[in-house]
Amino acid sequence: MSDVLLLFERQVLMAQLVTRVSSNRIFTWLRSLLLSDTPKTLFITNPRVRIFLLSFAMLFFELLCIRWIPSYVRFLSYFNNFVLLASFLGIGLGMLTARRKRFWFPPFPLMVLLLAIIVMWNKFDLHISSTQVLYYGAGETQGATADNYAVLPIIFGLVTACFIPLSRSFGQLFTQIMPLTAYTFDIIGSLVGIACFSVIAYFALPPLVWFVMLTLLILVLSSRQTVLFVASTFLVSLIIVIQLQRDAYWSPYYKILLHPLPQGGYIVDVNNAGGHQAMVPWQYKEPFYRRAYELFNGSSFKHAMILGAGSGSDVSTALVYGVKSVTAVEIDPTIQLLGVRFNPDQPYSDPRVKVVINDGRSFLQNDKGKYDLIIF
Repeated sequence: MSDVLLLFERQVLMAQLVTRVSSNRIFTWLRSLLLSDTPKTLFITNPRVRIFLLSFAMLFFELLCIRWIPSYVRFLSYFNNFVLLASFLGIGLGMLTARRKRFWFPPFPLMVLLLAIIVMWNKFDLHISSTQVLYYGAGETQGATADNYAVLPIIFGLVTACFIPLSRSFGQLFTQIMPLTAYTFDIIGSLVGIACFSVIAYFALPPLVWFVMLTLLILVLSSRQTVLFVASTFLVSLIIVIQLQRDAYWSPYYKILLHPLPQGGYIVDVNNAGGHQAMVPWQYKEPFYRRAYELFNGSSFKHAMILGAGSGSDVSTALVYGVKSVTAVEIDPTIQLLGVRFNPDQPYSDPRVKVVINDGRSFLQNDKGKYDLIIF
């Protein structure tokens, strides 16, 4: 009996020892994540390369926030500068903390995950509750969370916090090499970050690509001790991003959602503007689409120019009223392609229509054509 008790006591002691060792390891791991003074085995140690990559990451993330957050949080669609100001504030605070050797702050991947969760909880949803044509938000409803103005300071604070750990590392690197060299790699990294995001926007790539790019940058900048945490945290963020971007079309300028209508066609929702426009048969369009042709009853327009042709509503009306040729100018190629695919009247398939993907002002400055009707 005594032998059994002795064996049991030894097992209990071993279990306690293993628990203590595991707890110490977990504590040490968390400390290495949250305390910047903890030695880490970095994948990239060259300070010049790290300055370049951090500058790249900060500018890329800044543009990502400016583009991504307002596309889901309606209030920030009207206050884009909030995100920009928060970015500047976070970068400045992070640079100030670089003077301190010991500094506790949540790591960047964790802050990005928290930001993604807040955006998901406060995203705007348009609900179609009427068979009537909706235009610029008439008849829309939205959830209680989207009506909460507190989301503005919350997201402002989170964006600011996201930049602090990045810019702290950035500021510490500035003390390791000559200032002129540091600024050179800083500027090059910033320009490359802007160029990279511009290319992504040009090809209308979705947010998943943006966040994958950001994830790769942060993984390269991480260490052997933190790479698993960084990868797993960003994986959760990527899952949220995928959930949010479902059924959305991304143009070089904004997010587009199509909401089917009972009578056929779709409501086109651009960056949470509500019912931005209706892509429906021309008979159901608002009266002002036909007003120009009713005012000049009996006239036969030969050549019309439509600035901001969008998904083709004005083009459809012009064709129905007998316009001989239509030059449809639209800056956003994605909206025009959606009109090609989903407009019930199929105006862009008519041989009388010439499509120009260009800014309206630029087109007017360079076009030499003559028109007897201009709609904008």
